[in-house]
Amino acid sequence: FVVDMSVNPYTTQIGVSKGFTLGKGVMNAALEHARSTSDQASPYTAYQRNTLSLSYQQRLGTTASPLLLNINVNGNVGGMNSKADPDAFTDVYSKARDNAIRANFDMKWLLNKSWITNIQMLGAIAYSDKKSTRNTNESSSSAQPYIHSTEQGYFIATEYDDNPNSPIILGPTGYWYVKSYNDSKPISYSLQLKADWTRHIATEATNKLKIGAQWNASGNEGRGRYYDNPRLTPTWREYRYDQLPRLNNYAFYLEDRLSLPLSYLFASQGSRTTELTDKNLLQITAGIRSDITSISGSEYGSATSLSPRFNLKYTLWRHRNTFVSDASVYGGWGKSVKLPSFEVLYPSPAYADRLAFSPGSTSEGKSFYAYNTVPFSAKYNQDLKWQYTYQKEIGMEIDTKIARINASFFHNKTFRPYIATSIYTPFSYLFTPQSSLENSNIPSEYRIYNIDKLTGVVTVADSRGTQPTETLTALQRKAYNSNVMFRNGSPVSRSGLDFSVDFKQIKALRTTLRLDGNYYHYKGVEQSLIASLPSSAQQMADGQPYQYIGYYRGSAVYDSGSTAYATTANGSLSDEVNLNLTVTTHIPRIRLIISLRIETSLYDYKRSLSESSNGSRGVVLQDIADYFGTPYDGTSRNQYVAVYPEYYSSWDNPSELIPFESQLLWAFDNDKQLFDDLTKLIVKTNYAYNFNPERISSYWSANLNVTKEIGKAVSVSFLANNFLNSLQRVKSSRTGQRTTLFNSGYISPYYYGLSVRIKI
Repeated sequence: FVVDMSVNPYTTQIGVSKGFTLGKGVMNAALEHARSTSDQASPYTAYQRNTLSLSYQQRLGTTASPLLLNINVNGNVGGMNSKADPDAFTDVYSKARDNAIRANFDMKWLLNKSWITNIQMLGAIAYSDKKSTRNTNESSSSAQPYIHSTEQGYFIATEYDDNPNSPIILGPTGYWYVKSYNDSKPISYSLQLKADWTRHIATEATNKLKIGAQWNASGNEGRGRYYDNPRLTPTWREYRYDQLPRLNNYAFYLEDRLSLPLSYLFASQGSRTTELTDKNLLQITAGIRSDITSISGSEYGSATSLSPRFNLKYTLWRHRNTFVSDASVYGGWGKSVKLPSFEVLYPSPAYADRLAFSPGSTSEGKSFYAYNTVPFSAKYNQDLKWQYTYQKEIGMEIDTKIARINASFFHNKTFRPYIATSIYTPFSYLFTPQSSLENSNIPSEYRIYNIDKLTGVVTVADSRGTQPTETLTALQRKAYNSNVMFRNGSPVSRSGLDFSVDFKQIKALRTTLRLDGNYYHYKGVEQSLIASLPSSAQQMADGQPYQYIGYYRGSAVYDSGSTAYATTANGSLSDEVNLNLTVTTHIPRIRLIISLRIETSLYDYKRSLSESSNGSRGVVLQDIADYFGTPYDGTSRNQYVAVYPEYYSSWDNPSELIPFESQLLWAFDNDKQLFDDLTKLIVKTNYAYNFNPERISSYWSANLNVTKEIGKAVSVSFLANNFLNSLQRVKSSRTGQRTTLFNSGYISPYYYGLSVRIKI
């Protein structure tokens, strides 16, 4: 019987576990209670979880061919409720339900046949019931339109009492509460079958062949986000999780591992016996894996991939009575394919809403606005290829009289990474301004507004019936419908070196030292031509919505919808070097273990890049208000940089890509209006230091762990991360400013905890 207890400033946890013998099997049961508080000043936001775990193991069958059975079932009941928080606004609260049950089994049959060694089947199922509730206080002095339309067309705001199912309803005025829910019930299944065949060729010469298949499926039975009161539901569209198809993943793999002493490898055919042995051992592993992702209804169909890999390890010598007693080198190569995510294969719907009618507010504070709604989802790209990475690694393992040394170098290069880009389609719609009502003969208090769903024409009727229905004058507006399309981007490379040195124990002090660290390098520059539209606040000189699309070499950021905004940087470079020292001391006389880990950052370098394979990408400006400058060569510091699109297109002729820079120079001398419109496509850095290299000065932190055993039944452990609570200041070469490490994210925050284990 074991009791575990732990406490820290944020979490309190207690657990008990006990093992039982049931006939030929063994049952283990564990019960745990945890309480976690994210905000110490508000304990009413605490999350509680109660977990029960049961596991059963039994050995079946004969002694020669036993069947090992392992069954595990566990579940938790948890959640939080801040409704009783006395510091919160009246009736403003949040609560959550977090329940789950999981089960898995593992059956391994040790056959020990000449053609098969063992076969294993594994299966699992997991189901969660998560539901969060939020009750918020809202207020407004005027009735705002709440848009719920899911079809394409024009819709006008309507009083809820007049039409509860209207695509746009008018919200209330004054003060009210909105209760919303998020219901998620994820469920997943998995089943795996694998077999291996091990053949002993000589004393240390073996060949192990493994083959297997795996199936995983996941879905969600939850309703998604919804609201308690339709009358008070803000702009929102229903997206039900339980109506989405299941995600199915299938995998098939084959692996062969061969271990050979060199004496066997180079011996003649007749002298190869089972007695051969050698301290030089060669291990070769080769494998291939095929993955298939399938979603019913996806335009991409089933996504398939093949991922081969090859590893080789050569033991130079073992168990020598020399300074270096063991030494080996290894290397590996592999190709890993990343299949698209659920969002790519089965994109979620989104909606674009444009104001189509602005009548102004009535004396009661109501605004019967009308909107044009266009639903969309990510477009299918028939040319999309699957992302893959080539992975290479070499390393060594050395055991000496003073330390065990491990070092490995890796280089990974990712090809065809998935990126989201915007597709813009010219689109026109009717906009009816408030000025169209100036000559109306119908008093405002008797007006009934209507809009044609297809054409967008607004009419005004007289509720008294004394005036004829009026058709308002509208303006034709040119705009773009934007849509997301996933495509393949430019390669990205990562490389690094990891090492560790475990020194032998200093017996006089009963102390061991471990030195470990790493070097990491990253570089990625996007060279794809990406379309971008300036902010929706931008307009043409004639007041129309902006009508030019810029095509930039490189990255862009997305808003909450599908519109991409070009950025000055199209890549980044980073390098970092970290070094850590762990000192562990055992004091057997008082049964105490003390461990101190010092973590340091010796080098931390980052820089934003603006590069193009076609030449310079960007110009250096003398002043932020300028539009022309000298080509940016990647070395300028403390200067503003502007990036031009390589091409642009117009609303009237979207297929023609016009060279931007030459047209900008021409317009500067010949067409002032065109020049003003084109400058809106120029992207500038916000600060002069944006492209400065970011070098953070060195810093460190220390973590402490102490374990004390009291008799044979009790052990107490204390840990303190960043126990010195470092307030060291680090300097940034990018801005020249110094900032404290406190809450900076560079090191772990000050954190401590105590745990107790009792064996009865």
